[in-house]
Amino acid sequence: MLAVNPACRLRSAPAPCAVLAYPCDPAVRPPIAVPSMSFIVPADHPSLPGHFPGRPLVPGVVLLDRVLDAIEVVHGAAPGAMALPRVKFMQPLLPGEAARVELDGAAPRWRFKVLRGDVLLASGEVVAMDAP
Repeated sequence: MLAVNPACRLRSAPAPCAVLAYPCDPAVRPPIAVPSMSFIVPADHPSLPGHFPGRPLVPGVVLLDRVLDAIEVVHGAAPGAMALPRVKFMQPLLPGEAARVELDGAAPRWRFKVLRGDVLLASGEVVAMDAP
């Protein structure tokens, strides 16, 4: 099991609104029928140099960061430390490709899928460790 300390995340806020499927501000966000978040990792993302030179792939940790962003955007701020008891990566994501995170469940446990169109890139489970 992998534990995620929220203080160690790559950034402290969800991805910029330009890559979300809806506004970041919960007060102006329309109701969400399907809990999901779309995103694009740009070619100049700081994780890409060296992963891999000449043919960059989006690192799995960036996909997982987007999963945590989706939980925060769809369900509110995470309650603290999170665990990833199951994660499976099936296909790579290239910089500039559109993808989306789909969530199922509610605090303290969510199942997720990361998809590029209908192609499953990753799936797994996130559990809030500090949940009451």
